[in-house]
Order: sequence, then C-alpha cells, then structure tokens
Amino acid sequence: MAEEKLSEVMEIIEKAAGIMEENDFNTNKKVKKELSELQKRLRTLTGKKQFDIKQVYAYWSHSDLETVATELLMKEPQKCGLSDE
Repeated sequence: MAEEKLSEVMEIIEKAAGIMEENDFNTNKKVKKELSELQKRLRTLTGKKQFDIKQVYAYWSHSDLETVATELLMKEPQKCGLSDE
C-alpha cells in the first residue's frame, strides 16, 4: 500500500513539474485547472491540505523525485508540551 502511494505521488509530481516546465501555468486557464486537479489529488493522498502544487516546480534542481515524494508522504511533526515562547 505504501509503495503504491509513493508511486502515485511520484507520478503526480512528475506530471505537474512537466506541465509547469512546458507551459505558462500562471496565465493559462487550462493548465491552471489541470494543476489544480493534480494538487487536489496530492492533498488527498498526503493529507496536507495546505500543499501548493507549485512547490514541486523544478524539484530536480534541488532533489530527486523519490525524495520529494517521500517527504510529502511524511506526517507533519506534532507540537507537544511546547510553550508559545
């Protein structure tokens, strides 16, 4: 199950990054809609409701695909017993 999820997340990231590399994703409505759908799928798979698909743009300049996907699937750290200071 975890391998399937990782594979699906990697596929979505790769597709989104390719779309952003080849298109004007800031003004093209069709591209924006497609990226929005990919973002929705990633948010559902990862549980990260605030994730912005643009974060995977040009991921290869700083990391590899599997690392980016694995990081997305990691749970957010919980704050326990910390003061507000």
